[in-house]
This record gives sequence, C-alpha cells and structure tokens, in this order.
Amino acid sequence: MRTHFHKVLAWYIVSSMYENKIVGTGTEHPEQLLANPNNWRIHPKEQQDALESLLDDVGWVQNIIVNQRTGHVVDGHMRAAVAISRNETEVPVVYVDLTDDEERKVLASLDPIGAMAVTDSDAILNLIEDLDLSDQLMNTINQSMPQWNPTWDEVEKEASALTPTDHFTLTLEIPFEEFDVVKSEIQLFIQQWQNVRMK
Repeated sequence: MRTHFHKVLAWYIVSSMYENKIVGTGTEHPEQLLANPNNWRIHPKEQQDALESLLDDVGWVQNIIVNQRTGHVVDGHMRAAVAISRNETEVPVVYVDLTDDEERKVLASLDPIGAMAVTDSDAILNLIEDLDLSDQLMNTINQSMPQWNPTWDEVEKEASALTPTDHFTLTLEIPFEEFDVVKSEIQLFIQQWQNVRMK
C-alpha cells in the first residue's frame, strides 16, 4: 500500500509540473524574423517612441519569442520593428517549441494577461521618484495611473484647499462637436479668474 501511495504521489507531482516549452536562446538579425500572420496587435508611434527611449537608456532586457517549429514571432513584434528601423544587426531571441494551436493561444492571450495588472500609484511614484526619465517614458507611466474623474463639487473642494503658490491641473475629455462651446466657457472662466486675481 505504501509503495502504491508513493507511486501515485510521484505521478501527481510529475504530471502537475508545467511543461517547459523553452528550447534555447540566441540572437537573430531582425530582418530574418518572421512576423506572425495572426498577429493582432497594432503599436502606435507613441508606444514605439517609448520603447526606443528605454532601449537608448538601458538596452535589451527582454528577448523576442520565436516558435522554433514555424519560425514565427510569438511575442516581440514591436521590438523587432524598432530594431529594423534602427538598423540593428542582431536582437536577443528565446526559442520555444509550440504546436500551431499553442502558438495561437499564446499569441491571443499573453498580452491581455499582462494588461490585467493594475497600478499601485504610491508604489510607482516611489519607484520613479529620483529617476531621470524621458518624456516618452513618463507619458507611458502616467497613462498606466488610475484616472480621477471628479464631479464639479470634488473639483471645487480640491481647489479650495490650494494656496496661491499651488498649481492645479484639470484635464477635460469632451466630444469633438462640443469643443467650441467648452472652449468659450473655459475662456470666460479664465477671464473671470484673472479679474478676481487683479482685485
């Protein structure tokens, strides 16, 4: 009975381990990498600029993932594109061994899983407090911060606590068709504010 229990336990431990699909690492010329025909991600220029800034400041810290069976890039299309635009002759690559279905599963879910993470505002502010960051990287970090959508009462409450030397930034998101109306209201508000300050 004890031997049978040990065999069952050993089978459970082995069968419950995650399979390691990584089969090697190396470097490749970025122009030799095959873009995945099923890639669904579009990377705006702002994102590419932020990546270039990080690469300029630090260098390569993450491999491009390539499926050895198909030769397709599974993760890192933007890194490969940036490398090509900068005339890089080699990029770091990690090779994995995936079936076609596994490749599509990873391609479909790897980025969305990462995007599920939430930002601890205090922790990120402490992390970057004394770092010299480019505008592109600061914008990227700011976009990950939780957005505050206050009511006018909340805005007035925050403003009432300001001293004359404080600065108060208010960001408005408005429909394009309402821009002219809101612009006029803002101009009127600024004029009234200036009149109050002059008294």
